[in-house]
Amino acid sequence: GVHGIGGEADDALRIFLFRARMSRKALDLAEKRCTGVLERGDTLKLLLTPIFDIWRSPDSKVLCAMCIFENLVARRELAVSGVMVGGKELA
Repeated sequence: GVHGIGGEADDALRIFLFRARMSRKALDLAEKRCTGVLERGDTLKLLLTPIFDIWRSPDSKVLCAMCIFENLVARRELAVSGVMVGGKELA
């Protein structure tokens, strides 16, 4: 997990990798669909972002996940060969 600011908060953020092949239609249906526990006021929406634009996100959890992903790929601990994103192959 990743720990936020030390001190008052003991929360740890657990980051997972999930891979799946999805059709464009399935992605379009999932995007912006509201999930979460609505009774608690949780509203989560899936926002699809090209992998090459993720670094622009203001979301710290997304940035942490991207950093971990890039370092695992750079160390060759995570295989991504054959994955096409925006017409470019991740290697």
